[in-house]
Amino acid sequence: MAADTGVLRETMVDGFAVVADISDELEATLHKPRANVFSAFAYALGASARISSARRRMLSALKRGAASVAIAGAVGSVATKRLRRDGSVLVTAYCRALKREAYLTFFERLFALWHIMHLPLFFLMLVAAAIHVVAVHLY
Repeated sequence: MAADTGVLRETMVDGFAVVADISDELEATLHKPRANVFSAFAYALGASARISSARRRMLSALKRGAASVAIAGAVGSVATKRLRRDGSVLVTAYCRALKREAYLTFFERLFALWHIMHLPLFFLMLVAAAIHVVAVHLY
């Protein structure tokens, strides 16, 4: 029994370490601050493509890892299918969160521009309202 678990553990570490390596490699290329809205938009599009590519590679590595666990004979076909399904759900959720984070950087920059543009307009409206009130009461 201990030998079986040792073989299973080695197979899991070898088979699924690729998924963690792909994830680490992907995160190393992300999370860099952007200077303006155009570079943030280009970053979001490029990051989305890199994340989609990494997702496909992770799912492929997950499939190979589950197959190697099944070949080791430690788990049955039902457990292998459950392992692949649960791993696929986790990888998909992880990649979806990374994409949302990449697009969030673009919308943060866009909101910063909106704030810069609308704050002076707000003060102009206050001045116009004050002039209007004074003009109405003078005549």
